[in-house]
Amino acid sequence: MTPLTSTVTVVDSSTGRALAPTVLMVRDSACLRPLKLLYSGPTGAVAIPALTTGTYCLQVRGLPAGYAAPPMKRIAVHPRTVFTARIAAAPKPVTGSLAVVGDQSGQRVGPATFMLRDATCVRALRLVYGDTAGAATLTDILPATYCLTPVRVPAGFVRPAAQSFGVTVNRPFQVSVRLPQP
Repeated sequence: MTPLTSTVTVVDSSTGRALAPTVLMVRDSACLRPLKLLYSGPTGAVAIPALTTGTYCLQVRGLPAGYAAPPMKRIAVHPRTVFTARIAAAPKPVTGSLAVVGDQSGQRVGPATFMLRDATCVRALRLVYGDTAGAATLTDILPATYCLTPVRVPAGFVRPAAQSFGVTVNRPFQVSVRLPQP
């Protein structure tokens, strides 16, 4: 059989954007024996040369920081066929902090409660409880755009408008919400 050259690209599962650099291990059909260790170019594409007809497993061995390795992917190589495959890698959750401050004083105030919502500010995801020092930790947040809507604010303050914020891959985040006074 004639060896074939094919391409595999590892992509962000939420955006579809190619990830680079990546490292792939090509394994035998039982997914046990390593056959080739391959590295992506700057575009994220990994050229897989010299695969003969058969079944193989692709294992992602290296990803940019902030991504979790996906499970192995089984591929079938057919005679006289060059394939192109995409493997989706999910970003790891990120931890961040919320600071609730008085509008005029700039000092932290609390306790306050907010609803964490999706980017459209419609779908509720979870409640966030600020402590008496006006702080809260947001854990296991996937990279995306979110919205905070006020549920309860301390006496002497009024509920602020909804506030959007973004979370990026592999970066802790901070959100500051100012509470207006009547």
